[in-house]
Amino acid sequence: MSELAPVKRPNGKIYRPRKIRAIYAEDEYPLRGNVYVLGTHDVYRALELASAEARYRIGSANFLLDAIGEVGWWRTAMDRGEPVIVWDEFRGAAGVRFECEER
Repeated sequence: MSELAPVKRPNGKIYRPRKIRAIYAEDEYPLRGNVYVLGTHDVYRALELASAEARYRIGSANFLLDAIGEVGWWRTAMDRGEPVIVWDEFRGAAGVRFECEER
C-alpha cells in the first residue's frame, strides 16, 4: 500500500491519514444520498472508491454520482441515537463528499 499524503488543516496543523474509507449516508429525500470518502482530499482517487461504495449500497449500477465532489473535514457522530456525518475542521478527517442519486 502506498503512503498516504498528509493534509494541512485550516488551523495549520497537519492531518496524517492512516487509511481511506468510504461511507454511504442516505439523504432525507428518497433515492438520494451522499458518499463520503475519508482520508484524502484527492478527488480523482476518492471518486473511484465512492463509485464502488454507491454501487454496493444501492445494489445496482443505476445511479448518478456527482463527479465534482466537495472537499472538506468530516467525522462520524451520533444524533438522537442515529449515526450521522458532521463537518468538523478541527477533529474531522480529510474527505470528499459526493452526491448520489438512484436512477
